[in-house]
Amino acid sequence: MALGIGFGAERIGLLVLRWPKIAAAVLIALVIVIAASLPNLRFENDIHRAFFSDSEVSRAQLSYRAQQGSDVSTVLVHLQSERAFTAQAMSELRDLALDLEFLEGVKSVVSPFALRFSPSATAPKGAPVFGTEISDTYGDDLARFRALGTGLPTFLNGSQTALLIGVRVDLNVAEIGTILPELRAEVDAAVAPHISARVTG
Repeated sequence: MALGIGFGAERIGLLVLRWPKIAAAVLIALVIVIAASLPNLRFENDIHRAFFSDSEVSRAQLSYRAQQGSDVSTVLVHLQSERAFTAQAMSELRDLALDLEFLEGVKSVVSPFALRFSPSATAPKGAPVFGTEISDTYGDDLARFRALGTGLPTFLNGSQTALLIGVRVDLNVAEIGTILPELRAEVDAAVAPHISARVTG
């Protein structure tokens, strides 16, 4: 018998027409089996795994992540002002960076306020670029830090109108979808009206 336009699949339809009760029973059995397996159905919630393969690089990445002990994701807080941040604004943003560290699930926070100068006899761990009191000349201290050529980012642009805060979140403690609203609430409550803020992660 020559194959039809369905390449032989039409034979299944002929069998169903010939034995409809048996076909219905088989279909019901298949539906029951599928329904019984649904509770065990799981979806991967880590988008990064979609890019893994059997390559050496992917295996190394998986090994590295396993050694870290916890999955960590970074949320970025971008703050923009039409004019240079004042000393008062910088003090308020430093307080914001400190407050973010106390949110549940936050592993660490990086910002300009974590920067330190090279160790010295009077400051073995290095004096902070931003001292206890931030003055209007804080730009001079940033310039001195950049002049050291450490290669470290300052998280503040040259015109002092844009600042970046990085928040590392432990995904074993808090999910990104849960902590993002908390981060946005903290940021919105801390920044002045003339400062725009974007939270991405």
